Amino acid sequence: MKILDLGPLRAAIVMSLLSTTAWSQQQPPPPTPPLSTASGSIVVPDAMAPDDHPLSGAITPGLGTWGGRHSFYRPGFRIAEDLDTNPSLEGLEGSSLRGYCNMKGELQFVQFWSNDAEMRYSGAIRYNTDATQRVNEHFSDLQDLSLVKQFQGRRSTVVLSDQLYYSLYSNFAGAGMEGLGDLETPLDQMTGLGTMQLSSTSLQQQYLPSQTVLTERTSRISNAAVGELDYRLTGRGTATVTASYGLLQFPSAALIDSNQSLISAGYNYKRSALDTFALEYDFGYFRFPGEGTDIRNHFVQVEYSRRITGRLSASGGIGPQFTLVQAKQQEHSIVTWQGQGNIQYRQGRLAARVGASRLLTSGAGVAYGSQTEGVQGGLAYDMSRRLASSLNFGLSRNQDLLTGRTISLEYANVTLTRRTGRYATFFLTYYVAHQLSSENCVGLLCQPTGTRQVGGIGFSWSYRPIPINF
Repeated sequence: MKILDLGPLRAAIVMSLLSTTAWSQQQPPPPTPPLSTASGSIVVPDAMAPDDHPLSGAITPGLGTWGGRHSFYRPGFRIAEDLDTNPSLEGLEGSSLRGYCNMKGELQFVQFWSNDAEMRYSGAIRYNTDATQRVNEHFSDLQDLSLVKQFQGRRSTVVLSDQLYYSLYSNFAGAGMEGLGDLETPLDQMTGLGTMQLSSTSLQQQYLPSQTVLTERTSRISNAAVGELDYRLTGRGTATVTASYGLLQFPSAALIDSNQSLISAGYNYKRSALDTFALEYDFGYFRFPGEGTDIRNHFVQVEYSRRITGRLSASGGIGPQFTLVQAKQQEHSIVTWQGQGNIQYRQGRLAARVGASRLLTSGAGVAYGSQTEGVQGGLAYDMSRRLASSLNFGLSRNQDLLTGRTISLEYANVTLTRRTGRYATFFLTYYVAHQLSSENCVGLLCQPTGTRQVGGIGFSWSYRPIPINF
């Protein structure tokens, strides 16, 4: 079977990484700048510490850390009046305009234990006043929990990480919170809240079960557990060995459950304080319980990263990929390429991030394995002490390894906020998503196609981070 390439996406990934890296070569490491938060307050962080995650490891390199390691929680709620062009996800022919009220309670929680363990939680519960025969859930929710523990030796570091996610919607395109803006802005995700330090805990894309297809509204559980050993061979060289296990399950729907295991080994060479090269080999094994389909995947990638602490983190890798698909006592092989890249940038009031990848995935619940190409990112800009804006966007293309059917998805969410008090803001938000399949689909695994737009105006209240100690 031949896997189709996505030429424009490949070019965009390569050009984006190369242009950013070339620009950054001319930029000196910045002094510690003041940080503008979305609430309008200006704080001067403590001295920054660089991100030291290996390039071939499981955790995506970040911008570095600053401020104190303070445990905290942050509650909030939002209420909005929305207009939705397609609340039933029935496609273009079934589109209908409806107005309804949205309410959401949200909580962010960060707990540190000493200097080598932390837990993060982000959650929200939404109540929607509109209910139709197909949209019969007044309530929806999302729960996102991550744990990281490190054991530090003289030359070695052991990292244990687990990321658990639950929702009624795909976490790729809004997680069912359309019309209420985003729970976290890119500025929150990258730099923390005020002077609260947040390091990078995001796993690289190959370790996470893919959810890049909008499916029917149904509960889903995604989990990825990772163990990593880093061993410093020389002052510049570090070897890594990583093992992971992930799952994507749909307890109450006839979608496709999947398990995935991955083992990787890599070598990192730190050419300078800013530049790192790496070579990595990965073996992945995908299983679909009770379906008699197994996929084995091998790939090698050459990687490079450029990091300017507090300002820029750009990393990427590319290489060949060999896949063996066994289904219903038949097997075939596919030889193609894979690659991925991540860019994070912060300068004063502006924060931006983008990630792009072309990887083999489990099929997002609608296929027995797929070649998935995607881009996802965000932008946050504080225009003044009271006015802020954010943009989150993504696009994906999944090609079924068995049938060749493709499903493409694009979405964007723009939010404009104006602070009216110490903790209160008014906001305007606009969300649009479009999904398209390459052929007609018959059966339980058919997905909604067409365009959905949601616009909203509302009020939000988000309290300052509240320190905790237990």
